[in-house]
Amino acid sequence: MTGDDARVAPSPAMLRPVERIVGFMETLDPTALEGAFADGPDVVVIDSFPPFVFTGRGAGERWGAGFRAHAADHAGLRHEFGPAQEFSVSGDTGFFSLPITWRWESGGVEHRETGGLAVVVVGDGDEFRVRSTGWAVVTYE
Repeated sequence: MTGDDARVAPSPAMLRPVERIVGFMETLDPTALEGAFADGPDVVVIDSFPPFVFTGRGAGERWGAGFRAHAADHAGLRHEFGPAQEFSVSGDTGFFSLPITWRWESGGVEHRETGGLAVVVVGDGDEFRVRSTGWAVVTYE
């Protein structure tokens, strides 16, 4: 990637680590997270369950353990992506916002949550990993 990259949306390779993360969220299978997160000291994951901010080496795995506990009663969790927004790239790093709608059942009640995922990916060519990501809820029903 270069700073003058003319793409207007993230490439499939840039979206791949997010798809791995979402695959984990829907299945709670930790092997789905393999290769999704970078493993440097600057990794940051922000989510809506304690401790809310996961940082540094192993942040993705710690977030994954927290999510498994958080979503233990989320039966049938499934997602729908909207089109990526606000795509930008500089060198080997890209940023985009990704709208997501989640649906699941808990305690016999169907839930729907819409929000956005801000994502920073780092990589080269066909292999990217998430360096930073943060979740923000827009609506919850």
